[in-house]
Amino acid sequence: MIDSGLEQKELGRRLRALRRNAKLSQSAAARAIEVSPQTIGRLEDGQATQISKLHVAELCNIYQAGDSERAALTAFVQHVRAARHKGGPSAVIAGFVGRVELEQVASTVTVFADTMVPGLLRTVDYHQLVRRMRYPHDSDEDIEYWRQYAGRRWIRLYDRAFQVQVFLLESVLHHLMGDPALMAQQLAHLEQIGRLPNVNVRVIPADAGNHIGLYRGGFTLMEFGPSPAGGWLETPIVYAKGYPKCLYLRDEGDIDQYHDAVTQLDHVAQSPETSMEVMRNIKEKYWARTDPDPGEPVDQ
Repeated sequence: MIDSGLEQKELGRRLRALRRNAKLSQSAAARAIEVSPQTIGRLEDGQATQISKLHVAELCNIYQAGDSERAALTAFVQHVRAARHKGGPSAVIAGFVGRVELEQVASTVTVFADTMVPGLLRTVDYHQLVRRMRYPHDSDEDIEYWRQYAGRRWIRLYDRAFQVQVFLLESVLHHLMGDPALMAQQLAHLEQIGRLPNVNVRVIPADAGNHIGLYRGGFTLMEFGPSPAGGWLETPIVYAKGYPKCLYLRDEGDIDQYHDAVTQLDHVAQSPETSMEVMRNIKEKYWARTDPDPGEPVDQ
């Protein structure tokens, strides 16, 4: 069974392509079906909207879609709406699910983490600690969705065609989340993931001086490969972290700024090999702070 979230993303992607081919703006499309430009934007981004099958049919008329494309889009709408009526996760978890689904089809992901270990590289214990603090009211259904999609997310790291580059401020590694044992296990996990041939984990040292990472904030830049139907699966997307809400950026000017930021981070980050050594040293310091095994004698 095809995931309804992926179908919603595909529906949005195809509608965006048709609109651009028709040389219409989001505002013009919105006026034609009497909705707001923001609604068209959310629809094209693959987010949940109140757009009906009739709305999509009218967009197909405006965009002069062919019969086969019209039939495919109608099917997408029916499947997405049917899945929505069956119930699903909260808006918070739906956002997480959407991000994971984008990662599943991305060919390259570049992450900059300025406060915490990024979700893609977290252990379950570290991630649960973060979720309990940020989303204390998660329902049992939300937690189950998170577990399902987090597992799918981490498995993707072992796909050699999936290129991952991670930049971390050194302070992220020193910030104690939970207890020293949890942090030691998290750093051991970072070491293990960093050895994968398709993953680079690089630390930006505390003495790196003035650099863009101190101003830009955490982000994920996702880039996509070619579509079997021609063109690209998706234009590059930046997921910019914030509180209480995060942003998805697609504008070419925004993407260029983040590409520039990645270039600058590359100049100040340590090599993967040196970064491994830094993580190993910090990990050993955490292990040294853990409580001794109660089964072993303690020196008097």
